[in-house]
Amino acid sequence: MSSRSSASASGEGTRVNIAIVKLSSLGDVVHALPVAATLRARLPEARLTWIVERREAAVLAGHPALNEVVTVDTRGWRRSRSPAALAEVARALREVARHLAGARFDVALDLQGLVKSGILVALTRAPLRIGFHAWSSREPLGALFTNRRVARPRGVGIAGAGAWVIASHAPQAYFGRM
Repeated sequence: MSSRSSASASGEGTRVNIAIVKLSSLGDVVHALPVAATLRARLPEARLTWIVERREAAVLAGHPALNEVVTVDTRGWRRSRSPAALAEVARALREVARHLAGARFDVALDLQGLVKSGILVALTRAPLRIGFHAWSSREPLGALFTNRRVARPRGVGIAGAGAWVIASHAPQAYFGRM
């Protein structure tokens, strides 16, 4: 039997596995915390994992809505220049990719809309990867890594309420209207 969740129209008795990708900055991560709380309230049996930069991970530690926090160091990876440092980056990327694929996510949410967050969303291998439309993202290429795109309302910053758009669509996209 597959470890993927089997979804019902009502969402009752399901254990959907959701990855939330909001890497940085500290204020943006804090502004996105209501997404986890909303998902937990709507899907109490869900497994929620947040993928975040190492520097911002402390704000998520022990958060009651989260089951797991996966830390990455894309800042460090981008600073690597020597062959030894690049080999370490390759090792770290393989480890993250193996961990994310092994988690068998059902849904991945890209709350950042960047290429780096999109790559991590793709590494989850979730069959449903929700993010922002290219025209509403700071890095339009980030949308290439998602298969369900949501429009961000005009005037809504990506750090705050824009994340709510995705959170409000995720349960509906997976379970139908709730």
